Amino acid sequence: MAALRKELAGMKTVLSDFQKSDFPPLGQGVSREGPLPALSVFSRDTTAAQMYVNRVDTAGVVREAIKSGAIEKQKVRKKPVVGTKTSNSRVKPVVTQRCVDVFISRLHPGTSSEDMEACTKEALNIADFDMSQVRIVCENLPGKYDFYTSYHVAVTVNSDSFARAIDILMSSDSWPAGLLVRRFFPKRERNDSQ
Repeated sequence: MAALRKELAGMKTVLSDFQKSDFPPLGQGVSREGPLPALSVFSRDTTAAQMYVNRVDTAGVVREAIKSGAIEKQKVRKKPVVGTKTSNSRVKPVVTQRCVDVFISRLHPGTSSEDMEACTKEALNIADFDMSQVRIVCENLPGKYDFYTSYHVAVTVNSDSFARAIDILMSSDSWPAGLLVRRFFPKRERNDSQ
């Protein structure tokens, strides 16, 4: 017990020395050759001061590696350009489509797939969305309770309209009051052959 008390008293004095001493902030370097504050009480290799010095040294090493070019700063990627010219040309783009999957819940149990499709079309039409290339598929999801129903609505749109479709479908103004609407991320099928 006496040895523990003596060690505890020594640790208290070291902690008070730490509080009184002025260590430089992490931005400034600390030399390993320089004297450390009174740490003779600690007998282990990983003292608090050594860990502090190691952190400062590591920050300095990273800074020097960036300066020397051993580590590159992340390059800023420029966004690709999408053509907008509408005059006749021999080069035609391919029309790509993406699917916005939406989960809609808290619906009356009598809601049909046709009702959901009409409601989704109405939500898109309110925002003057180009409906010529839109395809909507509604799937009734099994629920735990019979007093409400939920749907997975898959809205396939042209890729250039994808972000706008998400904005419209994730807006509370697009849906009737009380419905719960969020993005739907279907589970990926696992490949069992691996």
